[in-house]
Parts: sequence; C-alpha cells; structure tokens
Amino acid sequence: MKKLLVGASTGWLFATEIFSLFQHRNILNQARADGFELVLAKFDQQNQRTLSMLATYANEALEDFQFRSLHLPTYQNNADYKDCLTISQAIMAKHGISTALTHPLYVSQQDYAYDFFEQMVAGGIPLAIENMDKQTNGGFKLVELETLINKYNLNFVLDVQHAYEHDPSMSYALDLFKAFGHKITHCHVSGETKDNPHALLYQAKNTKAIINFLATILDEKNVPLILEGKYTNSKELKTEISFIKKELS
Repeated sequence: MKKLLVGASTGWLFATEIFSLFQHRNILNQARADGFELVLAKFDQQNQRTLSMLATYANEALEDFQFRSLHLPTYQNNADYKDCLTISQAIMAKHGISTALTHPLYVSQQDYAYDFFEQMVAGGIPLAIENMDKQTNGGFKLVELETLINKYNLNFVLDVQHAYEHDPSMSYALDLFKAFGHKITHCHVSGETKDNPHALLYQAKNTKAIINFLATILDEKNVPLILEGKYTNSKELKTEISFIKKELS
C-alpha cells in the first residue's frame, strides 16, 4: 500500500507575516508534513512573498518534502502574461514543484481568462484548476470545469470543503471525482466551524462527512492531501496531520 502524503498550504504562515521559506520548512518538518503548497499572493516581482520564494535555494529549504505544489494568485486582467509565466517558471524550477494551481474565475462577468490559461500551458506550466466555494460566482459547475480542463488540457484539484459547501451529502463531490479523477493532482482538505469556513478538520463540525469522502476516493486513487485549515504553529498542524492519518489508515 502506498504511503498517504499529507502536506499543508503555506498561506496561513504568510498571513501571520512569516515570509522565510526556512521558517516554513521548520514548521512543516516539526509537524511531520509530507508536502507543501506555496501560496503566491501576486504576480509581482516587487512582492515580498515572490522575492522570498525566488531567493531561497531549493536544496537548502524544501528538498525534504515528497509533494510540492504552487498556488498561483487569481489572474487579474491587468497582469502581464509574460510576467506571470516567468515568475511561475522560476519558482517551480527552483523548488522542484510539480503542479501550479489557479482559480477558474471570470476575468469579467462574461469571459474566462482563456488567454491566461493558454499562455501558461504553452509555456510549460503544468496548470490545474480547482472547484470553487459557494460564495464564488462561477468555477464550480461540472460543465464549466470540464470546458476548461478539456480545452487547455488542465489538471484538477478537488477541494473537498468547497464541494461540501455546495452539497453536504457529498454526492456533488463524488461527481467531481468521477468526472475528473484521472486529472486529479491532489486534494485540498479542511472543514468548517460556525465562524470559520476553513477550519482544521479535527476541530470541524463536518469532520465525518469529509473523512468518509476521502476514505472513499483514496480506495480508488492515492492522491496527496494538502491541508488548508487555519493553523498558526507546528503543534496545531501536527495534531491535524496525525488526526487525518489515523482516521484514514
């Protein structure tokens, strides 16, 4: 049986103004994470997060992790495609990242960012999109996702909490897996509480639904899990990773 890989998004670390990838590495290692997803705030060479990622040597910071992905910012139609591509290529090459994730959002109410997807894929970026949450206007219907995935040969990240928001029975989540299981690179995993739509799963009110769904799909395909629940230190993250591995063992 293949080892279940459980990693974490670095977005919460950036939110607490921890920009050093060396600190990220230490926190993730202390939590016994198997992987990470770097979160890029903007396509901007002057952005502090971007500079941190570009300046840190891969074999000094992040080589210990078996799964590595990059969460790109939502494309804005005033960004230059060339800058987006150049920054993404540099970060992925330096840190050995296999997947770049972006949101399938509208540039306007009428048009998707088709040119952005086309330029990134043509430039060699292994681009993936994820299903969006209930508060987002678009990017969650199967037909929308299928159109983009097929047109640009995109990969897919199944966000389990986003799927739960649309359908707590998890039938919709299962439909996503059936439709795009062959394209899935990893899953985003979190839960919800009354006050937090991205809670740690061991603290969530919908833990059972999320765990049961993960168990179902992992029986068919052993995909890495990237945790998106809010954590502020290695102890919280370690508890979450241990809980999930125990529940899914």
